[in-house]
Amino acid sequence: MKIDVLQYLTLVVNSYNVDIHIISKQNRGFLEKTFGRTVLQQIQMKRKQAMLYYVIGYLEEVTCIFQIPKEESEDEFVVIGPYKKQYLDLYQLHDMMKQYQAPCSSLKEIEEYYHSIPMIADHNAWEMVLLSTVKLLYGTEAVKIQFLENAVNEEGQLMNVMTKEEKELSFQLLEERYRIEQELLQAVSKGNIEKALDFLNQSNRYKVAKRYKETNRNYRNLLISFNTLCRKAIESACVHPVYMDEVSTKFAKQIETVCSETEALKLKTQMVRKYCMLVINHSLRGYSPLIQKVIHDIEWNLAEPLTLKMSAEKFCVNASYLSDTFKKEVGETFTSYVNRKRIQQAIFYLNTSQMQVQEIASEVGMVDVNYFIKLFKKIVGKTPKEYRNSIVTFPS
Repeated sequence: MKIDVLQYLTLVVNSYNVDIHIISKQNRGFLEKTFGRTVLQQIQMKRKQAMLYYVIGYLEEVTCIFQIPKEESEDEFVVIGPYKKQYLDLYQLHDMMKQYQAPCSSLKEIEEYYHSIPMIADHNAWEMVLLSTVKLLYGTEAVKIQFLENAVNEEGQLMNVMTKEEKELSFQLLEERYRIEQELLQAVSKGNIEKALDFLNQSNRYKVAKRYKETNRNYRNLLISFNTLCRKAIESACVHPVYMDEVSTKFAKQIETVCSETEALKLKTQMVRKYCMLVINHSLRGYSPLIQKVIHDIEWNLAEPLTLKMSAEKFCVNASYLSDTFKKEVGETFTSYVNRKRIQQAIFYLNTSQMQVQEIASEVGMVDVNYFIKLFKKIVGKTPKEYRNSIVTFPS
């Protein structure tokens, strides 16, 4: 029973990015060091009862503690946290530290620690899960809840602020946040959406210290930085600046409408997906400068006449040399590549517009509509009309 309940609780708690530990009798010193002798004594005094303790720290962070029933274990405690139920901005945080007379030299470390603490937005549902767990373990509805203060120790000194271990942890958290950020940007540069989103979820756990008093401006400026980092990341994938600028500008406009943390996180996810798609669709990594220019020229001029001879003249190279180099690097002939790109663009028009087939053929640079239909069927397996009939019909 205990194992099933605690395994389920661990899964739930981990989904919120909150730490959970089961502390045995042998490791009780960890509890005393973390929460102080007074808090530990209050917990142990009522260990036969179904008790749920919420220990409030000096930064208003919360740690939940309860003891596993005696018959289920030998003096084991479940410790969940720390987590925060509300966000203190930079000014509130500094006021809180002044209240406890924290030295100025430790402000940066404390800020970094505070912003690494996960936020529980729906704390009512969260506390219901914790309460239900204790009820299941003790087999009773009579669970008492007690709040304990853990701001200062018995000597009146601020706890968990100036220790060497805390400072080392702060630096470790900072290093870890930057490592995850680098992994995220590398995944974006390779167009690996799944891996990039995984690192994004990890990075969201590390909250950056607030730099501006106005909350919305803080969200927006952090998004501006993230937009810039993503744009710079895909430069290594040899995506043409035209595509990067188009996407970057679009996000720059959207950023200015962000008014909440939820909106900010949603937009960051969109950024990761879109920049990865740019790499997938437009990366020319591995191609020579000549072939990169030729491919960009094709993509920007699909509606115009495109021949190998014309392209060779435009870039001042021998047509035979361009033909051999193009096939060697791209894996298909110049003409085959142009036709494939034109059909891909035609599919886009069929999916997103009500343009007639003849109009679409003209838009993708194919004046002969019969040849266009024949080529479309050869590549897609259906005529343009059959393809359009197979997708959602536009309302009349």
